[in-house]
Amino acid sequence: MNKSRNMKSGAGYMLRREDYKRVKKMDRQQFENFCKNLYQTAYEEGRRSVPGIDITEVQKAISETPGIGAKRLEAIMESLNSKFAKEEDA
Repeated sequence: MNKSRNMKSGAGYMLRREDYKRVKKMDRQQFENFCKNLYQTAYEEGRRSVPGIDITEVQKAISETPGIGAKRLEAIMESLNSKFAKEEDA
């Protein structure tokens, strides 16, 4: 996919007129591949734009919350660790 940078508005990548004409001539399989590539590109850009989570910083922030004792903190951290472990396995 050809991309052009829209420098004036800062909108990022935009389809050009040539890309639009090319899409209009695609058959179903080509269009499906085009959409998959477009989605994957946007997904990867989104992933890169969000910083990762440091679980130790989360634990520190929770532990500083009034009313959260050692046992409650441990339960919260077990829950978070199990949730993140499931996401990494998927």
